[in-house]
Amino acid sequence: MTIKLHHLRPAPGSRPARTRVGRGEASKGKTAGRGTKGTKARYQVSAAFEGGQMPMHMRLPKLKGFKNPFKVEFQVVNLDRIGELFPEGGTVGVDELVARGAVRKGQPVKVLGTGDLGVAVQVTAHRFSASAKDKIAAAGGSATELGPALLGFRRPGGPGHPWAPRASPAPSSDGRRPVPTPGVDVGNVQQCFDQATESGGIYSLINTFSGGALLQLTIFALGIMPYITASIILQLLVVVIPRLEALKKEGQAGQTKITQYTRYLTLALAVLQGTGIVALARSNQLLQGCQLDLLYDDDVVTALIMVIVLTAGTAIIMWLGELITERGIGNGMSILIFTQVVATFPATLWQLKQTKGWWIFVATIVVGLAIIAAVIFIEQAQRRIPVQYARRMVGRKMFGGSSTYIPLKVNQAGIIPVIFASSLLYLPALVVQFNQGNQNPPAWVEWVAVHFVRGDHPLYMAVFFLLILFFTYFYVSITFNPEEVADNMKKYGGFIPGIRAGKPTEQYLNYVLSRITLPGALYLGIIALIPLVALSLVDANQNFPFGGTSLLIMVGVALDTVKQVESQLQQRNYEGFLR
Repeated sequence: MTIKLHHLRPAPGSRPARTRVGRGEASKGKTAGRGTKGTKARYQVSAAFEGGQMPMHMRLPKLKGFKNPFKVEFQVVNLDRIGELFPEGGTVGVDELVARGAVRKGQPVKVLGTGDLGVAVQVTAHRFSASAKDKIAAAGGSATELGPALLGFRRPGGPGHPWAPRASPAPSSDGRRPVPTPGVDVGNVQQCFDQATESGGIYSLINTFSGGALLQLTIFALGIMPYITASIILQLLVVVIPRLEALKKEGQAGQTKITQYTRYLTLALAVLQGTGIVALARSNQLLQGCQLDLLYDDDVVTALIMVIVLTAGTAIIMWLGELITERGIGNGMSILIFTQVVATFPATLWQLKQTKGWWIFVATIVVGLAIIAAVIFIEQAQRRIPVQYARRMVGRKMFGGSSTYIPLKVNQAGIIPVIFASSLLYLPALVVQFNQGNQNPPAWVEWVAVHFVRGDHPLYMAVFFLLILFFTYFYVSITFNPEEVADNMKKYGGFIPGIRAGKPTEQYLNYVLSRITLPGALYLGIIALIPLVALSLVDANQNFPFGGTSLLIMVGVALDTVKQVESQLQQRNYEGFLR
């Protein structure tokens, strides 16, 4: 007989039998040494906790409810009690009930229909139940309610409190009703709004981007301007900071990270700009030439609430813009700016007609249409540099051999140079504004006030024009890198006919770019000077519709949106949008 190894067994009693305590291949140690039942056998569950699968929202302690500050506590009086206190009938009011001890003074009274009433009484109270009204009328009396305005109890926020109910702001000339920031005196702001729009400057620019909401101190007063500023700053920092430049070269993932940085910087700039605007509003320097109090209360709590509301408004606009970009057509931020600019366009034209008459109005329309046609022509103009790609053998396939072009727009910088120049020229006006309280200002302050505040002086126009030329070349040199373009062309086998790849291509692109930027800079300077010229000739305000940033935004965004729509339609119908 053959004995195998697994047939061997220890002698009885030589080793005690092992007891299984939950160990095994399937348990993976979660109940090892703990048994198999009860809370002590469960993994990472406190022994004091009962009901191992109870949801988290049932485990949490119940929160105390909040106290409604607008709840009204009534003193209750029954009809049988009124019949006992006033058996002779007559007039029964709150004061009579207080005099006979039925209720306490200073708290609203409600009459209930409990019991019977045998006499005719004229009862006046704050509230009545339906049965009480019926029984009083059946007895030949009357029930008069004092109403909510005469309740006599204190609501949160008395007169002058920033959260107290205020008069609703009057609708603007284009039918929109602004929603003010808490703590703003809407009446005084409306009185100062018209004269403030005449001053222009950087506030006029920001007011354009906010659709007229800045100078009315609404919840969307900052508008999209913090996002635009943050985007410009990030574009400039990409050239300076190597980390951002590396993110830009990573493609979509790097661009997503830069977008996230832009959001954070937008909120920081919104807090900074909101704090500055609230500080100017507290010192009555926001609306130039107006000495009325713009805020009901200028304490720190009110200022903090206003800054939070302004920042939240900017965050909502930024979210809406990104939502339009994700689900709509074109750039959502550009479309929001377009709507904010167009919202003030009809009202500005109609104001020009009312102040200057039909002849100036018709002439402005004709000149404006001609300016729009010229802007469209320049915006569409571009220099196409031909590029050819040599044939390449990659594996067993042939690539290349195609020809394309590099489109260099005449207006390569957009409206950024105008924004830079306007922001820089506001600094002299800011210096003058800080010296308004000085009875004997220095001579140089008076000289700056005469030449650099209103904007209709020839020296102001000349400096503005030269700054636009400078910032156009500066911004184009940052956003378009000929060295990078030449390296990419050389990497993929591309070359410009007649120009060698590498350094000669870079020099040629610099040569073309420097010469094509000059007409673009002159074009931006002329368009930006149109409101200033209109201010001098027809005494219009700086929000003149056909010119400046407003016209550039309207035409540029409209052209981009039409291109986006046409590209979407060409995916289904090759004939396009406009045949």
